[in-house]
Amino acid sequence: MTETPEQRARQQIDAQLAACGWAVQNSDTADFSVGRGIALREVRLKTGPCDYLLLVDRKAVGVIEAKKEGTTLSGVAEQSARYAANVPVFLAAGIDGPLPFLYESTGVETLFRDQRDPEPRSRRVFAFHRPETLAEWAAEFDTLRARLRAMPAAHPLATNGMRDCQIEAVTGLEKSFVEDRPRALKRSDLDDFVACYYRKNRNERKESERFKSFSYDELIKRDKLNLDILKDEALEESANLPAPEVIAADIAADLEAALEQFATIAEDLK
Repeated sequence: MTETPEQRARQQIDAQLAACGWAVQNSDTADFSVGRGIALREVRLKTGPCDYLLLVDRKAVGVIEAKKEGTTLSGVAEQSARYAANVPVFLAAGIDGPLPFLYESTGVETLFRDQRDPEPRSRRVFAFHRPETLAEWAAEFDTLRARLRAMPAAHPLATNGMRDCQIEAVTGLEKSFVEDRPRALKRSDLDDFVACYYRKNRNERKESERFKSFSYDELIKRDKLNLDILKDEALEESANLPAPEVIAADIAADLEAALEQFATIAEDLK
């Protein structure tokens, strides 16, 4: 018999769940003693059967809505939310309100959201979360995004000793948390730095309004200047420090690696 796209999706989801520590079982033959996290297939809820019901320590914590590959998962969020809000009482013991953790998955793409967030919305994840992770989150008094939103008021920024640009940066970051914009950093925010860094030829680098160049003499005149970062703690005498060109080459290599990481992060933020 030819395998359907829906069956292929279920098989991939089963395998991914098992790899993340879940015991995948049919709801009518479930053995709750096999492990801490159990994913039950085809559990009948008040509004019909859900594809997977996730239980941790024998308590329902979430659902997975499975769809065939190619399905636009953002349009399925309402369906998984409906299942989460209609769990029978005997399965929802200890849960106040709808189940918190919702997934929509094709086995190739998976979306996740925490319904307890101030403004819940789905985001892509590389894998299903492990049972112990969901247990830890469920036990917390509030979600990470809720805590980030409250952070500026609950823990005001101590600006003593900070430069204006530092205060501006941290304040802007906290503002993005309050507005539930955790991905406020965009690729365009790095354009000025990338242009100034000019990896092809450092001798052709040009200053910008945000990034300035300083000579060694200018830097050494600054108060509280500390160049200990250039010293190898394993060397007892400064005379044994590597040659300046070796230190410079190491720093350049570190900057190159950092720039590549920033570029990767920027792509993920698009």
